[in-house]
Amino acid sequence: MLAAWGCGLLAALPAWALPTFEEVRQGHRSSEVRVLSREGELLQRVRQDAQVRRGAWVALEDMSPALRTALVWSEDKRFYEHSGVDWAAVSAAAWGRLWHQRTRGASTITMQLAGLLDEDWRQGPGGRSVTQKLGQAVAAQVLDRRWRKDQILEAYLNLVPFRGEIVGIDALARTLFGKAAHGLQEHEAALAAALVRAPNARPAQVAQRACGVLRLMRSAQAGAPAHTDCAALALLADGALQRRAWPASEGVAPHAARRALAQAGAAQAGGVLRTTLSAPLQRRAVQVLEQQLRELRGRHVEDGAVLVLDNASGEVLAWVGSSGVLSAAAEVDGVLALRQPGSTLKPFLYAQALAERRLTAASLIEDSPAQIATSGGLYIPQNYDRQFKGWVSVRTALGASLNVPAVRTLAMVSPDAFFRQLRSLGLPLAESAGYFGYSLALGSSEVALLHLTNAYRALANGGRYGPVAPLVRPGGGSGGGAHAGARCGGGLHRWRHPGRRQRPCAHLRHRQRARHARLDGGEDGYQQGHARQLGPGLVAALHRGRVGGQCQRRCHARGQRHQRRGARVGRAHGAPARARAQPRPGGTGRAGAPGGALRPRTGRAHAPRSGARRVVPRRHAASVFCYG
Repeated sequence: MLAAWGCGLLAALPAWALPTFEEVRQGHRSSEVRVLSREGELLQRVRQDAQVRRGAWVALEDMSPALRTALVWSEDKRFYEHSGVDWAAVSAAAWGRLWHQRTRGASTITMQLAGLLDEDWRQGPGGRSVTQKLGQAVAAQVLDRRWRKDQILEAYLNLVPFRGEIVGIDALARTLFGKAAHGLQEHEAALAAALVRAPNARPAQVAQRACGVLRLMRSAQAGAPAHTDCAALALLADGALQRRAWPASEGVAPHAARRALAQAGAAQAGGVLRTTLSAPLQRRAVQVLEQQLRELRGRHVEDGAVLVLDNASGEVLAWVGSSGVLSAAAEVDGVLALRQPGSTLKPFLYAQALAERRLTAASLIEDSPAQIATSGGLYIPQNYDRQFKGWVSVRTALGASLNVPAVRTLAMVSPDAFFRQLRSLGLPLAESAGYFGYSLALGSSEVALLHLTNAYRALANGGRYGPVAPLVRPGGGSGGGAHAGARCGGGLHRWRHPGRRQRPCAHLRHRQRARHARLDGGEDGYQQGHARQLGPGLVAALHRGRVGGQCQRRCHARGQRHQRRGARVGRAHGAPARARAQPRPGGTGRAGAPGGALRPRTGRAHAPRSGARRVVPRRHAASVFCYG
């Protein structure tokens, strides 16, 4: 007898250390991380805990009344009458065990909550021991004295495991029914209550139990229909238990959220990350990209990316990594993926020539056939339309994106100097200047859209380069100052004209009155790039193309014709066999070798393959719009 009292006393001691309701609610952690905008709006929800699926804490008043009624009728009919332990149910269970009769269990909602709060009273594979049952009963009475009934019911519905990895009513409602907890109807509430007793039962058993719960609910309601359609409930159970309507990541900024989590390090599940993104601008960027790609669907354009930076602080205001459902590779982040920038490097080339006083905006450059001798053969650049304009000004050459004048300008500046210029602007070029050769003027290197857009910030900031600010805002504060961490980008700061309002990009544009620039890096037979003004003090970049690299319509046939023409030109000038095979001049690491070679057309990379010439079409386009 004394031993029994001693066991009961030891089991009751942990009951007095139970947490308060506020401690339980504040300690609740969702399995997701919520990524917020600078305005505090939810942009993305990303799952971090792979073990359980737990939603946000839901207040009792935000739950469906039918759910509360169904749970009480299913688990604890006298919940509002007893003081934590239903002694009538305990007596009935003991009498049934004595006569070997099957009776309903005596565990109340309060006792089950005590087991969820303390692992010492949690039921194991072999059931609870006598000591655990005594401790659970004492803990339930302590909880009933300290907590209100509505607090007990609210905590239980947020902590109880339902099925598989699903824990809590918010995760259950969103996963199985695709709605919030306040929207659960009578049949759905009966299914939820049935899952508490048998979480992993077969759908037929769950439906049978839910039908019994629904009958009990309607029997207590005045004017409720007497007939219960159990067949319809079985269909609902069969469909709901197979549904997974709650994706692991949901929102308008999946790639930006992934980047923010990487910058934040090991973010805890249930945490909140406040970013520098602007929610209205992010939604607008997604809308504009989808509209543009739907208009170009007939041209086999299915992928895109948008990035918007603040010129002064370098903060990211919009980050759209892909076109989502329109893309064949939606998980690929087009903002970070390495792509050839093409003609978008020309402003930096002409800017360097202007800064070194080799050219002025009115200087004339000859746009005519050029044959540049390299260590691998002749390099013969061509314009996109394969026509020549003669003598043109620097303004016209940049505005029309002419290739031959750009190559001639690079010959003045030298590939090594231009390579150093690009590196000083934050473009992480993997190879050396000699690897790319003269094709560097036409964007043969590979850079990410993030680095390219940030380089354009230097144009708007008077040639001063500064790093991109982190996506995660520390303490919810703002980013760096106008030129936080800024440095001069290879002498580009000398663009400023004394006594004139500084507009660093102005003298690099064709027709200065226009505040809209289009600089296309792709040449696949149609305009891929597009840029538009979004607001003062911003730099925006938009990429359109195909991430998978599939050849667009007409580009393969065009490349073959240009390749044959280039081979004839090489033979006419007595180019060696290596040059006639047309290896890529410098290449990007996938084809060709360092040093230049014949290149009949910009935007096509030609590499020898068993004596045959192969065309590798350009797979992207990048357009950047810069203004101060």
